[in-house]
Amino acid sequence: MRKARVRTVHNQLRLLLGLQFGIELSSLPMRKLFLSLAASTLFLACHVHADDDPGLAAFRNRDYVTAMALWKDAAAKGDVHAQAGLGVLYANGLGIPRDDAQALHWFAEAAKQGDSNGQYNMGVMSRDGRATPKSGAEAVRWFRAAAAQGDSNAKINLGAAYRMGDGVEKDPKEAFRWYLDAAQQNNAAAELLVGLLYQKGDGVEKSDKEALRWFRAAADRGFYDAQYEVGAVYENGWGVPRDEKEAARWYQMASAFGYAKAQDRLGIMTLDGRGVAKNAEEGVKLLMQAARQGLAPAQFDLGHCYAEGRGVAKDEKEAAHWLRIAADQGNADAQFMLGTMYLDGRGVDKDEKEAANLTRKAAEQGIAAAQSALGAMYANGQGVAKSDRDSAHWYQLAAAQGDPEAENNLGWSYREGVGIERDAAKAAVWFRSSAQQGNAYGQLSLGQLYRTGLGVEANPVLAYAWIDLAAKSGDPDAIKERDSLGKSMKPAELTQARRLSAAWKVGAAMEIAGAAKK
Repeated sequence: MRKARVRTVHNQLRLLLGLQFGIELSSLPMRKLFLSLAASTLFLACHVHADDDPGLAAFRNRDYVTAMALWKDAAAKGDVHAQAGLGVLYANGLGIPRDDAQALHWFAEAAKQGDSNGQYNMGVMSRDGRATPKSGAEAVRWFRAAAAQGDSNAKINLGAAYRMGDGVEKDPKEAFRWYLDAAQQNNAAAELLVGLLYQKGDGVEKSDKEALRWFRAAADRGFYDAQYEVGAVYENGWGVPRDEKEAARWYQMASAFGYAKAQDRLGIMTLDGRGVAKNAEEGVKLLMQAARQGLAPAQFDLGHCYAEGRGVAKDEKEAAHWLRIAADQGNADAQFMLGTMYLDGRGVDKDEKEAANLTRKAAEQGIAAAQSALGAMYANGQGVAKSDRDSAHWYQLAAAQGDPEAENNLGWSYREGVGIERDAAKAAVWFRSSAQQGNAYGQLSLGQLYRTGLGVEANPVLAYAWIDLAAKSGDPDAIKERDSLGKSMKPAELTQARRLSAAWKVGAAMEIAGAAKK
């Protein structure tokens, strides 16, 4: 029972102090989780206080003035718990103006007596350089002292130090060891971290099964960051059968606490009717809740809904508004989509330079479609000075990621020797890759090579089959070329080509009976 009371008090203090001072763990996107554990978070570990401590009772009731008065007298008499308590009040400016020097003084007094809370908070002050020189090594010394007394949060901070190489040599395995040690003390934040490390294979062998086990442990304690992660496991089928209903159930739990990432994913699932009843308006409502918390992916999703009129009246100006907010946070998807809107003048005044600027930002973050689009901008001189070399460069980057449009365009760069050395064989490679993904332009381009024998052995059957696939997309050039080619073919060849076209499926090579795959 005593252990359960300790966790309850600690969680209350974490929630209470998080917004007052630094970063609260559960308020952050998971991609920032490891950094948040190393951010400034001073807290009072109240389990060391006597249950009848009136100062603690006042603190729990957020009566900080009374807590200050009670702890000040006790601290002056050498009460170690009161000293640590005073440090927290001064560090967070609770009931009094923030005073780092006073906080450091009282933490040091408590630490001198071997108090783990004082030691832990001295570590935080040293790490962040508050009223004392910033020193990762000194922080580690204090965290290690607190950890030796079993302080699980000190162990988490030691793990963060080893993971980032702050005050110690970077060592992912040692980081994992400290996180695991804290997790084995039922520390929910540590359980979540251990799960993330197992999921990534960082400092430990990758294991989706172990990741889920630790996520569930933290989630069952009501840790909504972990509830979100459990939902993500089931939505994506990582180490378990994919189960969208189970994913939605966990997202709903986390969403009930206002966790933005869960609201975003639940909103998308509600829009699509996956795992929950389809309800576009409710889906947009969830996205709005997440977007207003500043979550860039949700802002992008909301902008996308306004652009398409999903769950809301179509409003391209409102779409651009949300996309801009997300783009300014560095969201690559939003940058690319907003760039296309500037290029077309949808919801914003047409501005090719701004379109190119946003597209470049997304491309530099590795968005393949943006790299392909930027290549086209350089090819056409839209918003940038025309440059065949830069065009081919961006096509290469996008094609390397499998973007079918970029593969086709890169193929043409090789075919014509534009911005890159002419190489018909390489052109054929990229046209084929694009074509096999179902890209009509790639299919037409590959068919033309087979018709002319450029970069490949001429073959009218394969030429017709690939061009026919492109024609089925409605492309008028493909239709015209297919019909023209068909007039020059023998009936048997035409029949064979049409059979190949009819039987072909996306991702497949084109086969001719008795011949190698082409």
